[in-house]
Amino acid sequence: MERRRGKPHDRLLRAVMRRPADARAVLKLLLPAEIRGLSEFESLRREPGSFVDERLAARFSDVLFRVCAGGEDLLVYVLVEHVRAVPRRLPLHVLRYVTRILEQHAEGHPFEDTLPRVVALVIHQGDAPYRGPLRLADLYPSGSASSFARFTPELEFVFADLASIPDEVLLGLRLMGAAFAAASLLLMKYVGDPGLSRRMGSWMDALRAAVAGDPPRMALMRLLSYLVMAARDEAAPRALLLAAPETEEVYMTLAKRWLQEGRAEGRAEGRAEGRAEGRVEGRVEGRVEGMRLAQLHALVRLLESRFGPLEAGIRARLDAAGMESLEAWFERALEARSLDEALGSP
Repeated sequence: MERRRGKPHDRLLRAVMRRPADARAVLKLLLPAEIRGLSEFESLRREPGSFVDERLAARFSDVLFRVCAGGEDLLVYVLVEHVRAVPRRLPLHVLRYVTRILEQHAEGHPFEDTLPRVVALVIHQGDAPYRGPLRLADLYPSGSASSFARFTPELEFVFADLASIPDEVLLGLRLMGAAFAAASLLLMKYVGDPGLSRRMGSWMDALRAAVAGDPPRMALMRLLSYLVMAARDEAAPRALLLAAPETEEVYMTLAKRWLQEGRAEGRAEGRAEGRAEGRVEGRVEGRVEGMRLAQLHALVRLLESRFGPLEAGIRARLDAAGMESLEAWFERALEARSLDEALGSP
């Protein structure tokens, strides 16, 4: 199933699950003992596809694995839920996705008479512990309608609430050779906390181990990009400086990437606006304004990630600036040591 470009949480989850050692460690930590005991984790491999509805892609991320367990192939479906409020009917969403997995398997194996078992693991990422339903049966009316039981579908899933897992347990992933997973899940757990940068001080060993992993600089780039895009605490990206002195260099790499992505989006938006207006002038004007807004967005993101939240007067100055000034400030901000130095007269 095709899906749109991933959100920050989605990108970080997939970065964790693409690393075999990290994926095995996360599943060993979160799956129940009876499944861990039967699973041969060395056989673990990712399966293609995403099963989340397009309209829910901002709230859910998913990865599917296949592992040999008890002599049969077991599908482990990892669904990460990125929400701040308690969702409704979560078991119904899980049932829909499990059904899609089974349908995909049946289409790809038309001569098999049996279906693989699917274990759904839901990882909840919210500001507070989850209090919603955990079984499909919880969505039906309560009462003694036992005569309907055999006509009622059943579904249970494994539920892991990041807010309820002690930090020490997540840090323990590092001892399993999964420092990147440890750092990622801790950041996901507290990404909405305004005091995240202070918490990071107690995870410094895990952060250092995470960013020292292979491939060179990629782990640092993943974590830094996640903090810039998703953290409520503007100081969190700069807190990584204590764990990785080369963060400033990675900032520059990321900033240039944001600018390229923004310019591509600006060109696309300009073309779309021009087509809607049906004029050549509309396409040109739309493209220019789209590129200016893309440049502005990249500059603001770079300045805030390096120097903290911008005052209203500074933001108004940036909003009113033309493309030439924005480009000059962006280039200067890559190496500037202060906001004043970055925004001096272009």
